[in-house]
Amino acid sequence: MLAFPELSERLTDLFGLAPASALERLPGGYKCDNFRLECGPDVLFLKTYKNRISHWIAQIKAAEQFFARQGLPVVEPIRDRFGRPMFMAGGSWHSIFPFIDSAQPQRGAIRDTTIASMGQWLGHLHRAGRTFDAGPFQRLHAWDREAFRMELIELRELVRRREHNALHNRILETLEKKSAVVESTDLTPGLLPLSYDCLLHGDFIYQNTFINTAGEVTHVFDLEKTCMGPRAYELARSLLINCFDTAWEEDDLRKGRLFLSAYRDVFPIGFDEFYHGMRMYMVGVAHSTWVEGRILLGIAEPQHHELYASHALRIEHVSDDPRDLCETLYGG
Repeated sequence: MLAFPELSERLTDLFGLAPASALERLPGGYKCDNFRLECGPDVLFLKTYKNRISHWIAQIKAAEQFFARQGLPVVEPIRDRFGRPMFMAGGSWHSIFPFIDSAQPQRGAIRDTTIASMGQWLGHLHRAGRTFDAGPFQRLHAWDREAFRMELIELRELVRRREHNALHNRILETLEKKSAVVESTDLTPGLLPLSYDCLLHGDFIYQNTFINTAGEVTHVFDLEKTCMGPRAYELARSLLINCFDTAWEEDDLRKGRLFLSAYRDVFPIGFDEFYHGMRMYMVGVAHSTWVEGRILLGIAEPQHHELYASHALRIEHVSDDPRDLCETLYGG
């Protein structure tokens, strides 16, 4: 971990800040560690990236800058005296941001105003993202059937060799449901008629937004998964995570229709494109073992258990052909 005195010295040198007086670890963050930082009178948000490859971090910074300069509410990092949006300290790359002291949507209690606002802002992000001059920019990685099969064997063996509990048994059931979807389809990403022509946020979910008292989104952050990909994929992913996080009832379907309608008002999308995006997301999530693996390996943080609960709920409804769901959400 970065030594506090070294961090303080670097911040003073690079940003002209007062010596750091407090550093508080914040919850969340899967590809980075997040901190509340105090430097004299200044309160800042420090992000420490777990990936140490500079070009990967630079692409995140490029996406943040692009969206912010299109007038979108993406939080930009503060630049150092060299004009850089990132700096190295303690062997890791970091960025500092303004500390946004606003409310965030809460799991299981997301208002309709927030659902509609999120749909609208995702539409604006994608409209802008279609104009991004990507160059050699990372592309969305969809899924790998053989990698899933190998990981599944490891996780099955892990449970077999150890004493396990009811949660572990439920995780195994989730993995077997995923395996059934994986083995029932020959679909590959290349078979879908979708173009990788849009700069995506990568993780446009309610946890990565701030809202005002009316419930409208005011800030968007955490672009660690940004990439070029099909907008329909991110639309499907965002819709399912934001609208079906704690239940799959009629009211959740209503919220899904509201999210999609708000998006379409900003950036129209045809049914076929939406359907193929939903199919891509569902088959892709069936190949994922990330959250189950962290829990079974005993390295999960508290938020991973909450994440798994929501994830397991959605897996109950995953199919390689979600046409009925898409028709329900899309409407006439």
